[in-house]
Amino acid sequence: MKNDRIYVRLLYEFLFFILISLYLVFTIQWHPLNYVWFMIVVVLSLFSFMSTLLPALVSSIIVVFGYSTYILVQMYMLETVSEITFNDIVWLLSFPLAAFVAAHLGEEVGRIVNSINQYENKYEDLVWVDEVTGFMNTRKFELEWHDEVQRSVRYGRNVTVLLMEIEYFDQFQKEYGPVQTDVLLKKVAEHVDEVLRQIDKKYYFEDGIFAGILPETEIGNVEVVINRMTEKFDMIEVNRANRTRKVKLNLKFGYAGCPADGTDADELYDQAKQGLLQYVK
Repeated sequence: MKNDRIYVRLLYEFLFFILISLYLVFTIQWHPLNYVWFMIVVVLSLFSFMSTLLPALVSSIIVVFGYSTYILVQMYMLETVSEITFNDIVWLLSFPLAAFVAAHLGEEVGRIVNSINQYENKYEDLVWVDEVTGFMNTRKFELEWHDEVQRSVRYGRNVTVLLMEIEYFDQFQKEYGPVQTDVLLKKVAEHVDEVLRQIDKKYYFEDGIFAGILPETEIGNVEVVINRMTEKFDMIEVNRANRTRKVKLNLKFGYAGCPADGTDADELYDQAKQGLLQYVK
């Protein structure tokens, strides 16, 4: 029903302007100033559509006051008219009605736009964010890593990519199953989030491989991060057959820095992956 309201608002707005336009066409020869009042209705409707109900109604009250003043001046000062006519009543009613209908239509359109933005944000999360860890995924890493390297080269700043791989991850999956594997990944993600800084970007690829982009980090300081990470990862509790047991967790690391190890993003990433294969505690 909420989605149907936009059609109702549009119908009201359409009918209002059809009626007021027909009234203008059939009365313009007797009331030439109706062109002016019609344009005021259009401007008031546009303002009301782009604002909210309260400012719209306040604006319509100001317009009604101005029109009433104009009538009173004609009646008692200029004495060009003797009474309020049907034409006056039409425009006095049209001003607040135009503001009311347009403001409601604008609010409904705004609600729909907000809903679309929310869906776009959710879709972006599905595209860029890993569901289990809450970290960004490989596709996002590829985009941001290239951007960070370009920024490093342009401004002469250090940036380092750090890869972390859970040893024997495949065996863990086979032995403990997908549920406990997700538990493991969430716990590892929590530790990674604790060790890395807020400005560092965290990612989860697949097969137990995590990554971090460390801005303003020289290659020589990465060992400090690795030591802190190793201290965090010791024993992790997992459940198996309704029993809780502790599992020894080891990580392998690989890293490369720009500009110390090069300025090509792909080559630096390959170097970090090679470091995973050659990693020795």
